[in-house]
Amino acid sequence: MLSSYANKILSRNFAPIVVFSLSFAAVLSFSHPTDLLRLAVITGFLQSLMIIAIRQIAVNNCNVKRVFFKALYMLFVPRPSNSIGGLAIGIGSFIALLLGTISASGMALFMQLFTLIMGFMAASSLVSVLADWLWDSQYPIAVSYKIDNEYIEIFLAAMVATAFLGITYSHLPAFQQHFMPHAMVMLPLMLGLGSLFITYLVVFVVETSRLKPFANRHLISFLSMLLLLILARVLTLYLLPETFAKNGQFYSAVQLKYILFGAIFGGFLASRLAFLYHYSAHHFVDFLLLHRLPVFATVALRWVLNTLLAYSPIVIAASTIVLGYIYGDLYGAAIAMLGIVSNAGASRLVVGNRLTIDKLYHLTDGAKRKLRLVLPSVNELIARFLARNGAGD
Repeated sequence: MLSSYANKILSRNFAPIVVFSLSFAAVLSFSHPTDLLRLAVITGFLQSLMIIAIRQIAVNNCNVKRVFFKALYMLFVPRPSNSIGGLAIGIGSFIALLLGTISASGMALFMQLFTLIMGFMAASSLVSVLADWLWDSQYPIAVSYKIDNEYIEIFLAAMVATAFLGITYSHLPAFQQHFMPHAMVMLPLMLGLGSLFITYLVVFVVETSRLKPFANRHLISFLSMLLLLILARVLTLYLLPETFAKNGQFYSAVQLKYILFGAIFGGFLASRLAFLYHYSAHHFVDFLLLHRLPVFATVALRWVLNTLLAYSPIVIAASTIVLGYIYGDLYGAAIAMLGIVSNAGASRLVVGNRLTIDKLYHLTDGAKRKLRLVLPSVNELIARFLARNGAGD
């Protein structure tokens, strides 16, 4: 029995265990990180236990028709790693830990931030492993709003990477004289935390009001984008010095504001284009099953959908990051990436091919055979053309 439990944990939660082990090994290699490490581990344990406790309360009261329990259910019912409520508590507690401990004296700023992040992640990973193991049977509960695993990884990676890049600005005179020398470190963390609260504030209002019949990802994403733009303006206006110089190049809070504006809007636009591709591909297949078009026309339309429309989201994202680099250096590129994925009401930016006939599982074999005839790939179309010309000769 014990071996089966151990195998279940190791096979399904290998990554968190590796993070837990390597984090402590890396952190303990520093000379004097014990105080920071202790605080980070305690904070990581407590915030994870808080998330699990709140989730259990939400699950146990899922049938209670009160606004409070409905809000808890919306925020915390998915796996702790998928719930926006869990992410909000995690990021919020880490920001509090950072504000209460990080300093410009003593250990190097990079080592302080690295120690805090690794200790926090190590404790959180261990608690998540235990939660997944103990309450695995409770997770398949249907939830309307959550974050996909791929989205979480990009979101957290962009936030942490931008925070680390922000360390390089803390020694500049403009920031040393500012009320918050580590403003460039705090900016991505506060933007990430704010984006989570904004999305679920919109979700809560929509779900508990007369707007519920109109509740969908498009509305949630649009309203979240508008509030995110306001948050970006407030953070860049009050958190950063007006101008600052680095490596002989002058930058300003206004530049970062417009980088964020473009990234947030670009992320919203890219996600809507991804939905448009899915919608168009689905109806294109239905149209071909009911109507007859010349083969060259179907191939051309397929190319337009699978190339121009399907790749437009990633082109928008890449362009936004490049513009962020041009006007804000590496930090600008990183904050642009965070801005793109900061709208939790958005979908992933990379879309899968929806016109692969073998993967259209809802169609019958007869419908798939008809699609192969009227919707050949470019290679199949060339092969048909060559075969026809060969037969003519």
